Amino acid sequence: MDTFTMLCPNHQGDDCWACQGTGKITFTGEEADRAAQTMAQIDRWAERRESEQ
Repeated sequence: MDTFTMLCPNHQGDDCWACQGTGKITFTGEEADRAAQTMAQIDRWAERRESEQ
């Protein structure tokens, strides 16, 4: 994967330090792969939690 973009998880408006006010964070290279894998793991965990309830 070349890039992975996600919504800023703790957006603080125009002065947000994490996304510089864009509302999105973009990862490239190896970081993009790790971010995509982490988000997929979180999605699977959330689906298991929902099915248990």
